[in-house]
Amino acid sequence: MSGSTFLRTQAPPPGWPEIAVALVIMGVVAFRVPPLLAPHVAALGPVLHGLVLVALPGIAAIAGFTAAARVRVRPWAAFGLVRTTRDQLVVAATAGLVCSFVSIGVAAALGPGPASGAGGLPAAAALLLLVLVVPLGQELLFRGIVTTVLLRHGAVAGVLGSALVFAAVHGPAPAAVSALVLGLVTAELRRRSGSLWPAVTAHAVHNLVMTVAVLASTGAA
Repeated sequence: MSGSTFLRTQAPPPGWPEIAVALVIMGVVAFRVPPLLAPHVAALGPVLHGLVLVALPGIAAIAGFTAAARVRVRPWAAFGLVRTTRDQLVVAATAGLVCSFVSIGVAAALGPGPASGAGGLPAAAALLLLVLVVPLGQELLFRGIVTTVLLRHGAVAGVLGSALVFAAVHGPAPAAVSALVLGLVTAELRRRSGSLWPAVTAHAVHNLVMTVAVLASTGAA
């Protein structure tokens, strides 16, 4: 099912107010939590503090999505939270694997990405956060809201536009380059399937491979 067909046949999609609220709330949470935690690092301990920072991109995105979803109450289907097929999930997992190879190449050429911060943390906890919490939160916001809204202006605006926003919030290269590639792939999966779950799957596979690679390189795996 194409993105345009999805938007015509399902619940009305969110709009620009949802994008604004989602990005603002995500930014507030992402930038305010670290300084708020700084005075309590000793009480939290380095491991717990590190795990909170690793999970923060996902937590901030979930906060942004939750706030945006309350702007104008809509069925969850409006954000792509609908069933998908096994074949679409297989394609998504394969796409996520390819994206991880691209990210590894980018890291080799430009330097390590954000997953490198997981190297000093417990492997199981880092995997749980980076493979489940972060992909789910970021896909809810960037593909569930940003891509959905921009698809109303065409496939190029929806896919490329949302990927550029996704890359922008990941900061300078190499993180932005890897995020741009992953954003293009997950936005296209969202457009073609009409569901958010293929995008979540691709993102999770990408993060899984990248996290295992970082943990293996540091001897933590």
